[in-house]
Amino acid sequence: MTSSSTRVAMELLKNAYNRTGVYRMHHNIDAYSKDAYLDTLARYQDEFVATCGNRFRTKYDIHRIIFGLDAHWRGKAVLKLVKKPNIWKRYVVSRFNDIQWETFNGNGKEDTYQQILKYKPKLFCINDSGKMEERENGRRFLDSLFPQPSKFEK
Repeated sequence: MTSSSTRVAMELLKNAYNRTGVYRMHHNIDAYSKDAYLDTLARYQDEFVATCGNRFRTKYDIHRIIFGLDAHWRGKAVLKLVKKPNIWKRYVVSRFNDIQWETFNGNGKEDTYQQILKYKPKLFCINDSGKMEERENGRRFLDSLFPQPSKFEK
């Protein structure tokens, strides 16, 4: 359903701004200001209300991409495009050169942590298996990588 929800979101944005583009959201947490988020909810209120009663995903759902692009096209956000490393860069060039990747997706295994340290991606996602030991290792890794709490953490 992701492709249909993206299509719905892009159609709404096209109607609002007469602009189009092809974007794929990074598998990562989104960051919006409260005002930008609420402005988007208000702008597309009728469309969101129409989907609120859906118990399961439908082809009429609206992808979260609408929040970032709406804020960007209103001049309230900066759009940052990142590139996933291609196969050549990922498996050949990176073995012999010290390079930085823009994005990285991995699992909760030790090699994921080593690759994050080696490639220093700007965005990364560590998929969680749910195993307690992996979660504890992940927490230790993130605490070592980010010793100071974010201003958004409580």
